[in-house]
Amino acid sequence: DDGATALGERGACGLKDGTGSEARLMRRLRSSSSSKPAAAGEGASTSANTPTKRRRKHERETLGVDVIKQMMEQQQQEKKKRGLPDELWRKILESVDDNSVMAFACVNKQLRRVQQEAGRRL
Repeated sequence: DDGATALGERGACGLKDGTGSEARLMRRLRSSSSSKPAAAGEGASTSANTPTKRRRKHERETLGVDVIKQMMEQQQQEKKKRGLPDELWRKILESVDDNSVMAFACVNKQLRRVQQEAGRRL
């Protein structure tokens, strides 16, 4: 029939094939027509349940991201506490000869920062 060819070209919702929208709509139609009639109030709980599930899933995902951020911040704070203070490194840099300033600054970001603040050339 003409209706069948029109359906095949554009899909049930008017979108071209390949988007997945047609397949989702067809599955929804099949499942709603093949299921037994719902008792009073069951249909409302199902439709309200889907947004609740989505919200809970989003909350779990967001919680996971928040926990990861907290762990990263905690690790960064521990790294800052681990090393010596910049003032002490500045005193050490005073005893480093000019040929070794480059090696001193290449060790890590903190020592590079100390070297720059002290004004020592590489």
